[in-house]
Amino acid sequence: MHNKIKCNQYSADEINTLKRVVISIVIAIHTCYFYCLKLLIKECKDRENIHFLFAFSAHFKKNEVSLSFKQINNYRTHKNKDTQMKKVITSFCLVLALSVMTMTLFAQQGKFRGTVKYTMKWEGDVPQGASTEFSIKVFDQQESFTFSMPTLTNAESRTAYALIDFSQVPLEGVTGKWYIKSKIKDEDLKNVTYEVTNETKTIAGKTCKKVNVTFKEDDGTEKKESIWMCDAMGPKEDLNFYPGLKGMPFEFPIEAEKYKITFTVSEIVEGKVSEADMLLPTGYEEITTDDFKEMMTEIQKAYGKGGGSDDDI
Repeated sequence: MHNKIKCNQYSADEINTLKRVVISIVIAIHTCYFYCLKLLIKECKDRENIHFLFAFSAHFKKNEVSLSFKQINNYRTHKNKDTQMKKVITSFCLVLALSVMTMTLFAQQGKFRGTVKYTMKWEGDVPQGASTEFSIKVFDQQESFTFSMPTLTNAESRTAYALIDFSQVPLEGVTGKWYIKSKIKDEDLKNVTYEVTNETKTIAGKTCKKVNVTFKEDDGTEKKESIWMCDAMGPKEDLNFYPGLKGMPFEFPIEAEKYKITFTVSEIVEGKVSEADMLLPTGYEEITTDDFKEMMTEIQKAYGKGGGSDDDI
């Protein structure tokens, strides 16, 4: 006896997504069906070929996705018709294969819920107490992580929130909890290009593609680097380290004046992440980037730089 699927195990969004995928496949198959019939009608010149046409139609309507080559041979009459039939079958199989591939990709990317863990390999003048681990919580198109500061992103709306906790800083106009909201626009991406290559390698059990990245600086100079991304899971667009990248960075570098860090995914943990992990915490107020710069200026005036630098994390 076949196991029944319990619909209450899936969210409304997941059910709607599945419906859209099924509809897309049905449309693709029906389009192929009528295309095949059109080609066959064009080639049918005698009674035997008309007979094959009805046989093909009957098989298709019974939801059989393969054709019997024995039947095909029984209705062959000329070599050119044999060639045409091969083209029909090839076209049918190609459309069906593309439908399945599209369904698989659509079902995976943007539907991952879990934690992606990275190792951090340091080179150069390593800051004291520097972390060697980093993780990103993923919930469909949303991410939450802490690097230099806690950050929330949403690839669907292309927005990011950087959280700043100055509640323990006793300075007027500075004390409090703040967030900076930013929205990625297409014009913001004009100075970066991504060349996705055919080179692949496996990282943490996932197939990743090599991407050549080119950054164009304000002075016209270019900086190039290579990274590895996975486009089979996670949000449809990265907003964290490589805005506009159509995949999740699985191995990438961050370079500063005194050191270099290479991030590499070491483990993927599914589950244990909820939408609540992606919500903006209560008690935070919005400020602009200029407001934040002024706050940092006030802090530096009051306490000095303390021997730190912008490179410290």
